[in-house]
Amino acid sequence: VGAALRYQLGDAGAERPRYAPVFLDEALIKADAHFTKRAIGAWRGLGFQLVIGAPNDKYSAIEPHVDVEYDILKDTRGRSWAKAKVGVADSV
Repeated sequence: VGAALRYQLGDAGAERPRYAPVFLDEALIKADAHFTKRAIGAWRGLGFQLVIGAPNDKYSAIEPHVDVEYDILKDTRGRSWAKAKVGVADSV
């Protein structure tokens, strides 16, 4: 997957893909903390920027491996917005 995406998203002289986001929607919900760490490390090692959508009970496994974290909130009118979480580590 990484090699195919890299080939399509970069050019021959680039070390990293130019367009590198990968969206993982509940992709790690059945993974334990060890596998989650390895999976996130593998994607990031290939130079990809991860956008991970996960339920609240998965925060503890994902949080140590991300740079920025947001909560997505929804009001009674059905409108959603992102709220930055505070206290996330400055470096991973």
